[in-house]
Amino acid sequence: MFAQEISRRTFVVMSASALAMGLFACSKDTAPEEVDSTTETTPQDTQETQGEQLLGGWEVNEDVPANALTSDESETFDQAMQGYVGMELTPVCVLATQVVSGTNLAYLCQGAPVAPNAQPGWYVAVVYKDLEGACKMSGVEEIVVSEPATADETVPQGLMGGWSVAPQVTDDALIVPDEAGAAFVAGAEKHLGVSLRPLALLGTQPVSGTNYRLLCVGAPATLDPNTQLYVVDVYQNLEGEAEFTAVEAFDLLAYV
Repeated sequence: MFAQEISRRTFVVMSASALAMGLFACSKDTAPEEVDSTTETTPQDTQETQGEQLLGGWEVNEDVPANALTSDESETFDQAMQGYVGMELTPVCVLATQVVSGTNLAYLCQGAPVAPNAQPGWYVAVVYKDLEGACKMSGVEEIVVSEPATADETVPQGLMGGWSVAPQVTDDALIVPDEAGAAFVAGAEKHLGVSLRPLALLGTQPVSGTNYRLLCVGAPATLDPNTQLYVVDVYQNLEGEAEFTAVEAFDLLAYV
């Protein structure tokens, strides 16, 4: 299956501009015309770009596999969910950890409120595990697919509206479906500057073709690469041609 394949592959691409800047995003000129030029501002000190450790001691899980948890990570999450009411959450992977008096773990999850007609969405759930091994849920924040928090203030968020959350995760579901994965691979061949591995398809947007929004882990193509989380937009036209239209550092600190 593609998800199993993609978890073992790293798509490496390089450019002179990225080598100079560490990260850049490109805007597509083949995409539909109604582009929203507004962006949400994020304080410049919300995320360090020097090293894999975020402010506050959070460290990106650079070896995170797609759609996989270790037995300890799974048991930790299950214990934290005991007695937690109001939401049903399915963990996908651990995005980052923070060593405190114990450990905080930031899980990427799909879920929905326990309510009639509740729609599934993507969430970051923070679990605290103390030194004795007791676990509890300390916070759950939704990733709004149309406007994910990023550390880059200069890149447009894309077309307004029309984003649909990717299908809910099940034991047999693909976190990166074949069609989105194929578009990602085709786009990666043209994009330069960052080595990226997709973790999950957050959502899709029908346009004149399709926009795919993926959460990825990767690092700039530099001599001393620093692992980060990224939101990557891929546009695929009606002829099947694909390109990256935005590569933005995901602001995990907005969710933990």
